[in-house]
Amino acid sequence: MTHAYLGPQGTFSETAARSFGTRVRPYTSVSAALAAARGGECYAAVIPLENSTSGVVPATLGELARIGEDLRVDGEVEVPVRLALLGLSGASLSGVNRVRSHPHAHSQCARWISESLPGVEVVLSDSTAAAAREVAAGGSPAVAAIASPEAAAHYGLSVLVDSVGDRTDAWTRFVSVRRAGESVLPTGHDRTSLLITHRVNRPGVLAESLAEFGARGVDLVWLHSWPDGSSLRRFRFFVDVEGHLDDLPLADAVAALRKAADVAVLGSYARAPRAVVKEVVR
Repeated sequence: MTHAYLGPQGTFSETAARSFGTRVRPYTSVSAALAAARGGECYAAVIPLENSTSGVVPATLGELARIGEDLRVDGEVEVPVRLALLGLSGASLSGVNRVRSHPHAHSQCARWISESLPGVEVVLSDSTAAAAREVAAGGSPAVAAIASPEAAAHYGLSVLVDSVGDRTDAWTRFVSVRRAGESVLPTGHDRTSLLITHRVNRPGVLAESLAEFGARGVDLVWLHSWPDGSSLRRFRFFVDVEGHLDDLPLADAVAALRKAADVAVLGSYARAPRAVVKEVVR
């Protein structure tokens, strides 16, 4: 079973994908990874959903809002995000005047950059590994990348500073998405992801919807709004709750919600313990 992930090689997405299986394949975007899963080119796509310091990944939420009935979330994993400053062999911290990185990694390291590299130019890349690859290809000792230490080994770079960032305990949550088919069986430690679209936009409708969970003892653990595309004040809502759709309280809550809203079940799957994730060693 091959798992697609947001490449290139050396990304945290690769680390996440390898936690689901040893066969992985990089793709240039979240959309391309999902297309590989949808078309059967890969068993599933492992995509970043949210970061503990920088919030949600908009590209992923945009894709999840329109995955349709043919794809389902079937798992999750949380990956520790350890970042380093990488440069060419012989480069020095004092000589760096440009830093490349992914927007989420830059957000995690913004204060460190301003304090340790004042005045440096920041250039955003599609991923931390892409930043490392660009630095390796550029050939300038004045340009560095913020990426994982594993990316240094993969792209032939040196670690200029081993640990950077405003927090050293950051995590990124990834979800695995595959073609709809046989349901993931309950484990007793499950999570269900839903997408709620209200048919009528009126005061209190969201609060009434969320109350359906609380009334049945279902724990709401994550909520995020997303534009529905019709106007600036119309939203859909991503909701994660504890439990499996086969659990009677949750099934009853979803049935009650569907009286006033369209509810797409994105998937029920086992919650991921952080301890199972290991870094990729090259």
